[in-house]
Amino acid sequence: MIVLITGASHTGKTVLAQKLLEKYKYPYLSIDHLKMGLIRSGNTELTPMDDNELTEY
Repeated sequence: MIVLITGASHTGKTVLAQKLLEKYKYPYLSIDHLKMGLIRSGNTELTPMDDNELTEY
Protein backbone atom coordinates (compact mmCIF):
# COMPACT_ATOMS: atom_id res chain seq x y z
CA MET A 1 0.00 0.00 0.00
CA ILE A 2 1.21 3.53 -0.79
CA VAL A 3 -0.24 6.47 1.11
CA LEU A 4 0.40 9.93 -0.31
CA ILE A 5 -0.20 12.94 1.90
CA THR A 6 -0.49 16.27 0.14
CA GLY A 7 -1.48 19.76 1.12
CA ALA A 8 -0.40 23.35 1.43
CA SER A 9 2.73 24.37 3.28
CA HIS A 10 2.62 24.21 7.10
CA THR A 11 -0.66 22.26 7.32
CA GLY A 12 0.63 19.26 9.31
CA LYS A 13 1.48 16.75 6.58
CA THR A 14 4.68 15.65 8.31
CA VAL A 15 2.94 15.29 11.67
CA LEU A 16 0.22 13.15 10.08
CA ALA A 17 2.82 10.97 8.33
CA GLN A 18 4.70 10.48 11.59
CA LYS A 19 1.49 9.47 13.38
CA LEU A 20 0.75 6.90 10.66
CA LEU A 21 4.30 5.59 10.98
CA GLU A 22 3.94 5.20 14.74
CA LYS A 23 0.53 3.53 14.60
CA TYR A 24 0.88 1.27 11.55
CA LYS A 25 4.68 0.94 11.26
CA TYR A 26 4.58 2.25 7.67
CA PRO A 27 7.86 3.28 6.09
CA TYR A 28 8.11 7.05 5.82
CA LEU A 29 9.80 9.16 3.16
CA SER A 30 9.82 12.94 3.38
CA ILE A 31 10.20 14.83 0.12
CA ASP A 32 11.39 17.79 2.22
CA HIS A 33 14.41 15.77 3.34
CA LEU A 34 15.20 14.75 -0.23
CA LYS A 35 14.82 18.32 -1.48
CA MET A 36 17.06 19.81 1.22
CA GLY A 37 19.70 17.13 0.59
CA LEU A 38 19.69 18.02 -3.09
CA ILE A 39 19.95 21.75 -2.33
CA ARG A 40 22.82 21.20 0.11
CA SER A 41 24.68 18.99 -2.36
CA GLY A 42 25.00 21.92 -4.76
CA ASN A 43 23.77 19.82 -7.70
CA THR A 44 20.71 21.96 -8.37
CA GLU A 45 19.72 25.56 -8.89
CA LEU A 46 16.82 25.18 -6.43
CA THR A 47 16.90 27.19 -3.23
CA PRO A 48 14.74 27.02 -0.09
CA MET A 49 13.15 30.29 -1.25
CA ASP A 50 11.77 28.61 -4.40
CA ASP A 51 8.96 27.11 -2.29
CA ASN A 52 7.68 30.57 -1.41
CA GLU A 53 7.70 31.68 -5.04
CA LEU A 54 5.80 28.59 -6.14
CA THR A 55 3.12 28.65 -3.45
CA GLU A 56 2.22 32.33 -3.11
CA TYR A 57 -1.32 32.92 -4.36
